[in-house]
Amino acid sequence: MTIEFVADAPYEVFIIGPSCAPNPNWQLNPYFYLDGLDLAESNAFGIPFESITGNICEDNLVLTYPDAAGNTYQWYFNGVALIGETDPSLFLTSSATVEGDYNVTVFNGNNCSISQTYTVEIPSYSSAFSVSLCEGESFVFGPDTLTAAGDYEALFTASDGCDSLVMLDLDVRFHTEATLFDTICEGDTYTLFNLTTSEPGTYEVMGTNSVGCDSLVTLNLAEIPQNSGIELGPEVTMELGSFLNLRPLTFDPSLVSFEWYNANDVLLSQTGRLDGYQTYESTFVYLNALDGNGCPATDTLLVLVDKSNSNIYIPNVFSPNFDGVNDNFKYFGTEALGTVPRFSIFDRWGNLVFEENNILEPLAFRGWNGSYNGEEAQQGVYVYYLEVVFLDGRAENFSGSVTLMR
Repeated sequence: MTIEFVADAPYEVFIIGPSCAPNPNWQLNPYFYLDGLDLAESNAFGIPFESITGNICEDNLVLTYPDAAGNTYQWYFNGVALIGETDPSLFLTSSATVEGDYNVTVFNGNNCSISQTYTVEIPSYSSAFSVSLCEGESFVFGPDTLTAAGDYEALFTASDGCDSLVMLDLDVRFHTEATLFDTICEGDTYTLFNLTTSEPGTYEVMGTNSVGCDSLVTLNLAEIPQNSGIELGPEVTMELGSFLNLRPLTFDPSLVSFEWYNANDVLLSQTGRLDGYQTYESTFVYLNALDGNGCPATDTLLVLVDKSNSNIYIPNVFSPNFDGVNDNFKYFGTEALGTVPRFSIFDRWGNLVFEENNILEPLAFRGWNGSYNGEEAQQGVYVYYLEVVFLDGRAENFSGSVTLMR
């Protein structure tokens, strides 16, 4: 119990209980009396030790209170006086009962003072870890050198001198040996661990298995004769806007899978044929194949694009008389034509009488039927302006005159 107050007289006793007013339970004597009190200044309590040296785990912990002539000392453990411990210093060693609170009271003949409290605790350290070894390797654990798998414990000294229990899970992994039969295509390179070869034969190869230990592999490598391959021919020519259906001229019957690629490594087909291929510039196509043994064959074909069909024909007269012949004025192009951004027709005074923009299917365009504002345009000469873009991106403009006859 701690009671703090300013003493204004030399009190002999404290009474703790109900107030001084009449108490209905007075016959039960509900009061507590504390006597033998030492009244002291608050600075006489919790006085620091002069020094604290050593370590309980190293059996050399010493608590020392400032010494002065005429002082008497009594050390306490958990509030109980330690018999015979009446020196300014207390020496402590490790034991099962040493943990607890220690302090000392000091009497100088007139006044009593009490030291601060020092709590002794012996820390409990433990840790666990795992180690994996390959057979034939060893691991040093405390005083022992281990080679067998198992669970082990050892005591080590921590940085503060206390014991630290370390638990080890040791795993021993084994080397492996295996025999491998494999094949290599004629002319190819085979790699296994540190072996790289182009020749068939028997090899002993040392590598690392899946658990990180040595693996001895006896490799029996057989060679597969090269297939007769693929022949696409040297080149083929197509007109701009047309489509190609490509087939190998010859190929080895053992080939079972095919892949066609363009010059940008885009996959075009996964069969032995490439149908509907279209390109706007001369380029190469590639055919890669594998036979049943996984051996490759490949060939390259040059595709040339003939752009001589990039032309436009525009008539200079038309007769919109609904006789089914030359009733509409329009341009005539080939499959090389991509889009028509603009097709405009003006009368001789510069008035716009017909216009169509962004024609995306230019070959299906019907043209001008010779009407203006819902009525038949007058017979005479008109001026046209035409913008075209071919499939390869080339743009051309055409202008001229056309005569409308009725």
